[in-house]
Amino acid sequence: MKKIWIFLAGVVCGVVFIFALSFIVAVVRQSSPTADITMLKEDGPVISERSFTVLSVLDSGNALAYEDGISSLLVLFLCEDGQTYYDGQAIDVAPGQCVKQVGTYRYVARNDLTKTVPVVVIRDK
Repeated sequence: MKKIWIFLAGVVCGVVFIFALSFIVAVVRQSSPTADITMLKEDGPVISERSFTVLSVLDSGNALAYEDGISSLLVLFLCEDGQTYYDGQAIDVAPGQCVKQVGTYRYVARNDLTKTVPVVVIRDK
């Protein structure tokens, strides 16, 4: 009878361990700031030369921003070199500079649709 209880305790411990490990892996994958970012090997095309307004700042420090003007282009600005962003911030592109695509970012919108936007940085022309 003692052997049966030891066996059952081992099975219960194994099941608890598997669930705990699965939970930890899921949390780590979900909290990774670059989990949904795919970077290009080289800088991509010029996206814009206009200014942008920050719509929302992600936990990673990266900022979703939309282009000012007629276009409704939404992009993700990478947080580089200690750059910080805040909601509503104007991101100006200086003369001689442009906004270049360096990757793509996938996220799930409020209506459960998966959206993909370009990941951009400001570079010299």
